[in-house]
Amino acid sequence: MGRMFTVEFNDVTVPASANFDAFELAPADDKVLIVHAIYLAQSNPLATTDEEMLRARIIRGHTSSGNGTATTPVGVQSHGDTAGFTAKCGSTTIASGGTTKTVHSDAFNNRSGWAMVFPPELRPTIAQTQTYLVVRLASPDAAQRLSGTMYVEEIGG
Repeated sequence: MGRMFTVEFNDVTVPASANFDAFELAPADDKVLIVHAIYLAQSNPLATTDEEMLRARIIRGHTSSGNGTATTPVGVQSHGDTAGFTAKCGSTTIASGGTTKTVHSDAFNNRSGWAMVFPPELRPTIAQTQTYLVVRLASPDAAQRLSGTMYVEEIGG
């Protein structure tokens, strides 16, 4: 097993009617990233947000990064490993370019959130040659305030 990290963001506004990259990962040289789990939750006051189904996709292969906030991956174990990969969260200008492949598509209720825990044989992976892996939300009807955590394993090198 490689080293386990979390990538997280808290209370970020997802604009209405626009795609949004919640997470963006870029593997380091000669390393592979394995996504173990993704959690997304909405934190709008109940009175201000209608219920809707949010569409989510995991996409591999973009060659241009989005404009999100650089996020330092945190080691799950307490011995303080430093990640080789880079991460961004909350891109309102989404990653683009390249030959992309959608690895997973889903939808979830904005009030109940998304808890996606992949069994070992279905865990999405990305190597450096595939440039970026993003978790994209597709055009919500209303603005959302989201928080999220992704659990990522880094192997190799």
